[in-house]
Amino acid sequence: MKNTLSKILIVFIFLLPIHNYSQNIVTTDDLKILVGEWVGTLTYIDYSTNNPFTMPVNLNVKQGKNNYQLILNINYPKEPNANSKDKIKISKDGIQLNKLELNHYGLKVHRFGFVT
Repeated sequence: MKNTLSKILIVFIFLLPIHNYSQNIVTTDDLKILVGEWVGTLTYIDYSTNNPFTMPVNLNVKQGKNNYQLILNINYPKEPNANSKDKIKISKDGIQLNKLELNHYGLKVHRFGFVT
């Protein structure tokens, strides 16, 4: 469950509503925008009750071992057992995110985010 939540959170981070500057690659400058501390909530459907469940989330994004990598520390204050760490890595040519080719999966890259 915590792995699923972290993947969902990562996707939402990139689904920023800026659509003006379309490009075909992700750059290291795009990653730098994400560095910092983020506070928010995560809402998902609790399938045992079929109702939305919302919980607080703290995300700390740090520069990885190089400019092509970010380290994510995901903290759920009310559910510490769900805390997790993850990485985001882009290829040097900027066409892959975590070894998945962006255009192949129907993702369109925008200046400050991704749109499916």
